[in-house]
Amino acid sequence: MEKLEIVKGILDSYPYNIIFVNNDYIISFMNKKAEAHYRKGQRANRKKHI
Repeated sequence: MEKLEIVKGILDSYPYNIIFVNNDYIISFMNKKAEAHYRKGQRANRKKHI
C-alpha cells in the first residue's frame, strides 16, 4: 500500500468533514464524510432552483 492510500484511508475514517483547498479555492481533496455532506446539499439546492 502506498503512503498516499494510507493517508487517504486515515482521513476517510475521521467522522468530520475534511477538505483541502489551494490558494485559488480549488478543492484538491475531500474525505468521504465531506463528499457525502456536500453532495446531499447540491441535490437539495437543485430541487429548490427548478
